[in-house]
Order: sequence, then structure tokens, then C-alpha cells
Amino acid sequence: MLDNQKTRALASNVIDPVAKAVLRIGITPNQVTVFCAIAVSAAVLSTWSSGKFILGLLLILPLSIGDLLDGTMARMSGSSSALGGFLDSVLDRVTDAALVGSLLMWTISSHADFWVNMCGVIALASGGVVPYVRAKAESLNVPCKVGIMERGERALVVGIAALLAGLGVTSAISVAFAVLAFFNSVTVVQRMTVVAQALR
Repeated sequence: MLDNQKTRALASNVIDPVAKAVLRIGITPNQVTVFCAIAVSAAVLSTWSSGKFILGLLLILPLSIGDLLDGTMARMSGSSSALGGFLDSVLDRVTDAALVGSLLMWTISSHADFWVNMCGVIALASGGVVPYVRAKAESLNVPCKVGIMERGERALVVGIAALLAGLGVTSAISVAFAVLAFFNSVTVVQRMTVVAQALR
């Protein structure tokens, strides 16, 4: 989501001072990664699952800085490591699952239509398969960054759905599930096609 230089520069103006301050008090990048993942997951599971969508958004918005903060801290301190990258990747999957899973918990408890819940299950499962395909491809030395629905786009869809649901448009969650289920699946197929062609 931060591919262009202007956006990166703007984010850097906000993140860099925070990263320096956090490093000064002795907190490590890995600690930030773990804390933010646990905090975001706990926040959405305890709020969105019971229909408190606006409260959940207010809790996770300041925590979302952790996605940029830990990497910036590692770069500044020269402490980038394979463990840090591993933790970041694994815990990203945990928070992704918590975001979609908490919405799915709400639709199930609200006795939503079978197809709404089915799309939610597909969205949850396929959201985990998308990064797995890339990780497996790269373990085979095949670059695999293609795909219409990456992590940033998935988070945006979920965030907009939660905001609209908090404003009373709860049907936005059903739409989000359908969008995620479809475009996640398309992304999986895109990535599998690229890998299959490369391995031939």
C-alpha cells in the first residue's frame, strides 16, 4: 500500500520520530511486533464479535502503526534479522485471521444467512492461502508478488466494512465477505499460475 515515494516519505515523517523514541526506552522491534499482533487480535475479537465495530476501530487504529514501526526500528537499530522477519510474517497471518474471524463470529451469532457465513469462511481460509502460496513459491526460488488482493487491500476492505457496520449498514459485512472470498480466490489462482509456469 505504500509503494510510491511520496507516501513513503509522508509515513516516514510520522513513524521515524516514534521509532527513535521507542528504541530509546529499550523496547525491541520484535517486542513491538508481538505486542501489536496480540493487542489488535484481542481488540477485534472482544469488540467486533459482539457488534462493537466503532470501538474496535478506535482501538486498532493506533496499533496499526506497529506494521510500519517494527521495520523502521529494526532498520534504525541495525537489528534486522531472520527471526524478526519470521515473527512479522507469522503474526501478520494471526491478525489477518482475527480481523475476518471476528466479523464472522458476529454474523454467525446474529444468525446471518447461510451464504453470508459461507462467504465469510471462504474469505477467512483463502486469506491464509494467499500469503502461503507466495511463501511456498519463494522457498522454491520463484518470485510471486502478483495478485489483485494483497494484505493491504484485504485490511482496507475489512476496515471499511467494520466502519459502515458501526454506522448501521451491517450489510457491508456481507459484501466484504463476498469481495474477499472472490478476489482472494482469484489471487490464489493468479499466484499458482505464475508458479506453475515458472516451475515448468
